[in-house]
Amino acid sequence: MYKTSLAIALILTSFFIGAFSTLYESPLNPFLSDIKSAVHALNHQLSDGDTERLQTQETFILKDAPVDEIDDVPMDRQYLLFLGGDGFNLEGCPEQGCLAWIQDRQGNLLHTWPNHQDPIPNLDRHEKGIKPPSFRPTDAKLLKNGNLLVNYQVAHSYPYAGGMVLYDRNGAIVWSKYDWNHHWLNVSNEKIYSPKMALSPKKLTIPGYRHEIVCDEDVLVDLLAEYNMSGELIRELNIINKLAEEDWLGTLFRSDIDRWAEVGVTNEFCDPTHLNFVEIVPENADGELIQPGDFILSLRSNSSLILMDGDLDRIKKVVMGRTIYQHSPRYYKEDKIVVFDNQGGASAPNISRLLEIDMSTMDSRVIYPNKDTVGEEKFHSTIAGYVGMNDSRTHALAVATIAGRVLEINLETGEKTWEYCHKIGEKRCKRKLINMVDYVDHSIVEQLTNNAE
Repeated sequence: MYKTSLAIALILTSFFIGAFSTLYESPLNPFLSDIKSAVHALNHQLSDGDTERLQTQETFILKDAPVDEIDDVPMDRQYLLFLGGDGFNLEGCPEQGCLAWIQDRQGNLLHTWPNHQDPIPNLDRHEKGIKPPSFRPTDAKLLKNGNLLVNYQVAHSYPYAGGMVLYDRNGAIVWSKYDWNHHWLNVSNEKIYSPKMALSPKKLTIPGYRHEIVCDEDVLVDLLAEYNMSGELIRELNIINKLAEEDWLGTLFRSDIDRWAEVGVTNEFCDPTHLNFVEIVPENADGELIQPGDFILSLRSNSSLILMDGDLDRIKKVVMGRTIYQHSPRYYKEDKIVVFDNQGGASAPNISRLLEIDMSTMDSRVIYPNKDTVGEEKFHSTIAGYVGMNDSRTHALAVATIAGRVLEINLETGEKTWEYCHKIGEKRCKRKLINMVDYVDHSIVEQLTNNAE
């Protein structure tokens, strides 16, 4: 109860002092530094293992009847991957909770990966200023061989970027690296693509321009990193430099200027892009503008969506103005995507929404909550959020991270077909942060369960 009250107090404090917009200002003293670390953890690290470690049995339960078939797979062979962390699903992993687990539509637990409080064991915590328990999983991808690739962020530390870890099917670490990775990653054609961070002390000059980005501490520079499946870095794309190179400089400079344009524009914002999601367009895409293998990037700071070609050589489209602080753009059909629009909803309690955007025409459609469902749900996540898509892209799992809810939505009608919530024993559904839930190929799950037998 004390920790929960403390977390609430920190959140309220952050609103009053403007922490959401000034997270990276220099601390005035060690006390404020501790507050800043806590606010960083609440806003950028998206797991509440420190806030409330439940010591009772817990599980996710089905609230509504699911659809009978998805992707021509009957309900009894439909499986979901949940990402947890410290204290999650103690029923399946009694010691530290489950890092991740697979369950069926009825809530039966089929496979688990135990949580590791020290997933990057060779890291010198003292040198990096990290206090355990620090690593918090933000995303996971289940590979065809049953291995699990996880991105971590770091609590109690500045900056919040962490690293990547590959686990085998039994939860043993295959490899790990501390490379300042963060947020949600993706895997395609035996390559890993992850947001990565670099720091530019105090000031960043845009190559070829007089313009600058300045900060009292460091400017956070987003990179899109490409790795092989052994975790070896292949190349990096500097997001700020790429936007400037292709004449999208205006996406980096908003209203934060302190001198006239003719002597140079200065942006006093320490996190000018905040890359939070990497979508890779599937091979069966049928768009004219959006092609198989293209990349769709989500930049939270300027509420933009960037379409790039499959070689990451060219920006094909920038979409701004349809969303506010969005996450998780997923390819839908034709030239359309579905995105978790965090703060673009019309009114409370539905401040978030599931939004369809045509990247060619810029038209949009509110999928959920729409005019027929508004007021029915409290659908919100001011930060974070995830969209899981089934193979045929008829349904989506809308993960409202902060609300701790997972809704399956019919993308054509906006109808909610079912919902998962966190339940403790026989108690009511309990709010608990959820970073990611996604559909899982039934053949991988059946391979895992058969091998376990």
